[in-house]
Amino acid sequence: MTRPRCVYNDFVVTLALPKSTGPTRSGGFTLIELLVVISIIALLIAMLMPAIKRSRENAKTMICHSNKRGIGTALLTFANDHEGWMPHPYLNPQPEGCQGYHCEPYWSVILQHEGYGEWGIGTGKLDKQINYLCPSGKWNSSAGGATSFGMNIDYDAPEPINVFADIPIPGDRYTEARNPSDVLILVDSFQEVVGLVGVGKQVWHVSHGGEILNALAAAYHDEDFSAWFLDGHAQILTPRELGIDHNFFLYYRWKILGRAIAR
Repeated sequence: MTRPRCVYNDFVVTLALPKSTGPTRSGGFTLIELLVVISIIALLIAMLMPAIKRSRENAKTMICHSNKRGIGTALLTFANDHEGWMPHPYLNPQPEGCQGYHCEPYWSVILQHEGYGEWGIGTGKLDKQINYLCPSGKWNSSAGGATSFGMNIDYDAPEPINVFADIPIPGDRYTEARNPSDVLILVDSFQEVVGLVGVGKQVWHVSHGGEILNALAAAYHDEDFSAWFLDGHAQILTPRELGIDHNFFLYYRWKILGRAIAR
């Protein structure tokens, strides 16, 4: 290799370059460096995944709250259209000669049949379509009348009621509640395995002593429950706040806490 030369004041200066001690390195990464980078990226992803999962679940919870508020608006609109009376939580037996999902004797079917929701077959009383399902629940949305939510069947019952009794379970005038913010109306529920095809479990007990096997709720939100109150607010409640003392694969029986409506 020819050494560079430069002329300075008639003197010729020869510049000496350092000798190469090994092969010239290219601009790429070595295998070890690539493995280190990949490991760091994998670690960052592992750290971010729980936060992403929580954010996704928080979004589902907000949608669930919103759906309950929509149903609550439908319930109150129904009541305003019926002299203040809320729909019957449960009607048994079905109307004689009636066939089809709209004959199922539940509050949500009453609302939908009268046009207060997205499956309503009437003219529709609300401009905004209502979703009766929780995105965190496991439901067949194609089942007519299906809902992820259970209604407090005893919010004004004078005596404990057998859900399957051959009598109507009446509603009540919502305006008679003295403390609407304390009146729990809707909570996450789940589809009954047998006996209630399609519509699923839509009623439960909260106001009388003892445990009722069929009074089940589902913990869709990290083992907690989304609930809607008569004053229109929705919030997350823990099993302790609901008085639940039995856990079976995240399906809960209620331990009844006392009167749910104040006069």
